[in-house]
Amino acid sequence: MRTWLTHLYAGAPGLISVCSDADKWAGRRFSTDTAGIEAAAAYAVQLDKQKPKGIYTQVSTLSKKPATGRGGEDLAHTLTHLWADGDFGTVGHKPGPDDLPAPPNADAVAKVVGESKLPEPSGWTYSGGGANPVWMLATHHTITDEADRARLKRLTMGLQAVLAAQAYRCGWSWDSEVGNLDRLMKLPGSVNRKEGLERPTSIGPGNGLMYELPELEAAVTSLEPAARELLAQAATEKQERKRTRLGIKPLPPRQPRRVPSAPLGDGPLDVLAEMLDFRDILEPAGFTYQGTHSDGREKWLRPSAGGDSSSSDYSLLCNDHVAINWSERADLPVGAQSSGSKLTVPTLWAHFNYGGNVSEAARDIMRAAAGRDNTGAAGHLPQHILDEVKRRCQPTPAASPTEDEGIVWGDAEEPPANLSVISVRQSEGGPVDWEEPISIDRPSLKPFPAELLGKELSKVVMAVTDQVQVAPDIPAMISLAAVSAAVGGRVQVRIRAGWTESSSLWTATVAGAGERKSAAEGPFSDTLRTVERELQANAIPEIEEAEQEVKIAQARLEEAEKAAIKAKPDNRLLMMDQAKKAKRDLQQLGPVPSPPRILFGDITPAAMAQKASQQGGRMAVIHSEGTLIKQMGGLYNSGASDTGFALDAYDGKAMPVDRIGRDTIQMDSAHLAIGLLVQPIILEQLGRKKDDEMLHNGFVQRFLYGFPASRLGYQDPRGSKAIPDELLEDLHERLSALVDQLWKNPMVRVVTFTEQASEDMYVFQEQMQEHLRRGGKLHQIASWASKLPGKLARVAALVTLYEDPSATHVTSERLADALALAPYFITHARLCLDLMGANKDAKLTPARDVLDWLRRRKGDKAKEAFTIRDAQRGVDGNAWGPDGVTSETVQDAVKVLIDRGWAAPLPAPDRPEGQRGRAPSPRFLPHPLIWDETWKKEEVSETRLRSA
Repeated sequence: MRTWLTHLYAGAPGLISVCSDADKWAGRRFSTDTAGIEAAAAYAVQLDKQKPKGIYTQVSTLSKKPATGRGGEDLAHTLTHLWADGDFGTVGHKPGPDDLPAPPNADAVAKVVGESKLPEPSGWTYSGGGANPVWMLATHHTITDEADRARLKRLTMGLQAVLAAQAYRCGWSWDSEVGNLDRLMKLPGSVNRKEGLERPTSIGPGNGLMYELPELEAAVTSLEPAARELLAQAATEKQERKRTRLGIKPLPPRQPRRVPSAPLGDGPLDVLAEMLDFRDILEPAGFTYQGTHSDGREKWLRPSAGGDSSSSDYSLLCNDHVAINWSERADLPVGAQSSGSKLTVPTLWAHFNYGGNVSEAARDIMRAAAGRDNTGAAGHLPQHILDEVKRRCQPTPAASPTEDEGIVWGDAEEPPANLSVISVRQSEGGPVDWEEPISIDRPSLKPFPAELLGKELSKVVMAVTDQVQVAPDIPAMISLAAVSAAVGGRVQVRIRAGWTESSSLWTATVAGAGERKSAAEGPFSDTLRTVERELQANAIPEIEEAEQEVKIAQARLEEAEKAAIKAKPDNRLLMMDQAKKAKRDLQQLGPVPSPPRILFGDITPAAMAQKASQQGGRMAVIHSEGTLIKQMGGLYNSGASDTGFALDAYDGKAMPVDRIGRDTIQMDSAHLAIGLLVQPIILEQLGRKKDDEMLHNGFVQRFLYGFPASRLGYQDPRGSKAIPDELLEDLHERLSALVDQLWKNPMVRVVTFTEQASEDMYVFQEQMQEHLRRGGKLHQIASWASKLPGKLARVAALVTLYEDPSATHVTSERLADALALAPYFITHARLCLDLMGANKDAKLTPARDVLDWLRRRKGDKAKEAFTIRDAQRGVDGNAWGPDGVTSETVQDAVKVLIDRGWAAPLPAPDRPEGQRGRAPSPRFLPHPLIWDETWKKEEVSETRLRSA
């Protein structure tokens, strides 16, 4: 093992990674100097003593130690060699029912490599079930940037394709998906124990040849196009074998193409439309031909994965130019699409390979045709198609993106600070030249669009809505928190390199007394408690065994200490050593596991870290009274805010935990999911606290808010429908699956955005920028809005996992649904933050109250000028925070109305020369549109806002 590690990695920049099933694939990292290689070999020997199935090293070095797990391709740092995985025989890697057989032995693997026209390998390793060629690099290659990383990935994947094509020529199968830069290969000198056998691994013969990277790159580049065409043929034959085995109808013969009088267009996608059929796109994507529909169209069935086989005999119908997809699991637009969005051959190809981004697909085809670096499937198109693209298409500059395409940023619009929107031209007694005012009315709050939560979760949300007769906002927000609780922070959402979000989500939904909050929360929290009880029942044997081990270890320690005390001088040292060993044995056992808990109720902030440490850092609070906010805000005892643990747990940070009577321990990561239903008065009380740290330290800015319209008094008791049992069972099965696969798993799964989803998030963030600036629509809530992209990324990942607990990617379609929730969350956050006073600079609540008083004035006085004293009498009794309604706070409110165009100051009247006494109070003229009902925005009822 030491020899191989030295041969591959000695002196290379970065860290060696060694891991195994024995360390649950977490692995350890080592430097590439002599001491580091010695430590790596020693660790491998230590692992081997545990009889693992295998011990592995990563093919590349790592740039740094990963925060969790063994790291991914983003940490790949230096490449010292190229590799292949030449599995042979059937032990440990049996081919699928439609695959060709693997090479029968090591000689057959050598035949494939030798006849592939690749340079001769520098050497070989034997993995106990495979013969693996290695091409050593004369100069280590350290990855410089993401483009360089993508180039190396194309090289290593291309190498596997060349070998797979040669294996096909020989009548054998070959794993072509082992070119990832974080690939693990068995460490020579270890033992392969798969299938219960013990097969030694070793270093094989070598010739010592060394290659420069460009030399290998040139060889692969020249061989790959023909190899890809051959692999496409192999895939077609595999589909035919599958159809024969399953008795599926054979594909009909290709219809002769209608030759147009002129080319259909000069774009690369036009070339695809002319030269490919739907079968050329669908078969490589795993779709299966199912025969012909009664209307003559071809029927195709989507591939199944993870047990989600289709219940229909087809998923997609197509004729010779348009396809219609009917499956929501196919990652394609569902149903007949409008003109310009139909699924044609090229757009279907773009959906499968570029997330539906036809512009990027076309650009990538042009790059491939020109022989330049390309980023996706374009480089695998048949060469004759690329040649036609090169012949017909002329590159055109990309069009500038349109601004704010498809994004709605909410209804409220903030003006630049200190900028009045009215222009007053008035001489004595002259009219005011009014401009249209800027609304300060609370935005019209639309209900939660539950359909954006995916097919499965939205069905439960709407069923709860129908049964409990509440707005869909309440069960929708609680459902997201419930999914986050079931995940338990065991997922990291990777949007792009350098940006990863935790899977913890915080939701707060405002609902007054009598709104049936507990009934709406019940189906979700009750299901989680049922799963929790199942966990606890299953954990009893483990806990009892741990308790017994601790008792025995404690007894042994007590006996050893007594023996050491009574020992005679000649054996006292021996007895002391035994006592020390007994103490170490007890310490190594660790604490007795606590019964597993998913949900915590009315917990105090001080107890959170301690309780979370007993649950592997996991904690969730779903509560229908929102007392957690009062606890953290210090509202019960007028104390200081206590949000430290929560802020760290939102992002999954590590933290120390002080244990009573014991040493401080380090919690590797803490995760807190929150789903609260709060009364408006709680948010108002936060705004009245003199210690307002909680409003500005990021705590309230981390929530997603909902403020649904009250249905109290508008419910239909006869229209209440019980939640179907099958929906409750499905909810239980899905949350239970998340708990089994994620919450219980000590390892963290990384769920990655697809390339197109990452690009869509870039666009969303770019379009936000002008609205976050001073004067922008989001400026007044910028501290909340700046965190919105991360929150929406978490929502997209959680909905993805609810649909498929084994998911590892977030698609652009799923992200699009999450981004479509932005207008809802923005408008509802404005109102909730306003109630808390977190946007105090705007002073909108007092200004709204003065505006409402002006609207209520009656008779001849309605449109007369008013003074500060008039307004103070009109709004007296309203709750305006700790200062209440005073002449100063009313004056501030009127100033907001002036800045927004709802009032204009009148010039002071001339006073006779020498007149004494106090000057008349300033007077203000209200805008005529105050009483125009057709202009007035829809408001949220003040009665509901002030209900407790």
